[in-house]
Amino acid sequence: MSGDLKKKFAFQLDSLIEKNKLDPVYLTEYLFDAYESSSKNTKLAFVNILKKQALKEAEKARKRQKTGKRLGFFDGMPISWKDVIDISYAPALAGSKVLEYTRNSRNIKDATIFKKAKARGLISIAKTSTVEFAFGGLGLNKSNPLPYNIRLGRNYLAGGSSTGSAAAVFAGISPISVGTDTAGSVRIPAAWHGLVGFKPSYKRISKRGILPLSKTYDTVGIISKCVLDAKLLFGIISKKNLDIEYKSNKDLKICLVKDFITQDLNAKALEEFEFSLRRISKIGYKIQESKMPEFFKINEVFKKEGYLVNYEAWNYWKNIIKFKLSDIDHNVKKRFLLGKEMKKIQIIELRNKIKKIKKDLLLRIENFDFLILPTLSINPPTLKKIDNDKNYSYYNEKVLSNTRIANIFNFSAITLPVKKIGTQIFSITLLAKSNDDERLLILAQNIENIL
Repeated sequence: MSGDLKKKFAFQLDSLIEKNKLDPVYLTEYLFDAYESSSKNTKLAFVNILKKQALKEAEKARKRQKTGKRLGFFDGMPISWKDVIDISYAPALAGSKVLEYTRNSRNIKDATIFKKAKARGLISIAKTSTVEFAFGGLGLNKSNPLPYNIRLGRNYLAGGSSTGSAAAVFAGISPISVGTDTAGSVRIPAAWHGLVGFKPSYKRISKRGILPLSKTYDTVGIISKCVLDAKLLFGIISKKNLDIEYKSNKDLKICLVKDFITQDLNAKALEEFEFSLRRISKIGYKIQESKMPEFFKINEVFKKEGYLVNYEAWNYWKNIIKFKLSDIDHNVKKRFLLGKEMKKIQIIELRNKIKKIKKDLLLRIENFDFLILPTLSINPPTLKKIDNDKNYSYYNEKVLSNTRIANIFNFSAITLPVKKIGTQIFSITLLAKSNDDERLLILAQNIENIL
């Protein structure tokens, strides 16, 4: 059994713990051993190993297991946290050397989501690596190296900014991991590793104790091997769940979004997308194609007028980084400086335009329950393809153009892997309106089974 532990879903491990067939201490030690014996690239998924504290918590979980007093599902389950999430004994550094001296000296408190997880007996084994300040979608950090795509190898990028979380889950050294998602930072690396990436609605999960990038668009997200794992963890770390009535399959209407969303798909990916749609239709879901000009409009607005995230990021971090910009990853620095140049009046106008586009979109999708689209329009590029500023900007924009829609319009979103086609990894995304997270997860579970 032990040889298969890395490949098991979190809910399967939980079932073994519940039945006293798996010792939480053994599982925790097994994962630390797996990490130590992993490749140099895989090791880059973790930036802070919490072994001493983890083994103490595992011992407590073992006692509860033996006495039949488990705290519920996932008691004794190892978990990892993106290094923007504060733990009192492991302050978040956001993948930046700039913060190594400024934050270690402060009185750091546990993030709310960490406290919720600990209260339910989850065992925190590590902090995972991230793009510096969580500011980028490709998965690069010259200040603190990130793992390449473990699934594809050969220097393919892993996606970001929750790069280490996806790598850790795919490698099996963390059964489940928590990241953050501002424009796709959970869903991009999840999609490029063939994993599930779940971004809930804004404010469904507390952000207290999490280093921000954008207070407007930041959300906590979950990376897992299956939808059920994400659903179970969401139930633990989220705020009070809403009582939402679930409609039967035949009553659901799913909007198929194409437009520019699919224009960059290669022939194989487009074929796989259409085949996936046929499989989903066969089990009773009604899929209706509809143009979404608002998606195109919002991306055009950002190209011409700037992105709100840049402005909010600069204004939050400027007092710490303005004298240390030379120590920050080149690509991240450029994005900070774009925010520096944006004026307050420009931001007011930008917010008003976004508000108008959002209003039009919500009217357009009023009669739909969910939306479906490809998670990403391109394959993971190699490091060689982004060897200059122009190419980096091109690919970074490409990966964010589909995913950031969920953050801008406050949809909940989940990526589901379809299958690997050679060096291509394809994934679909399901979108739900704000606070329809539970129904989205149920739908995703049903669809996951036939992809």
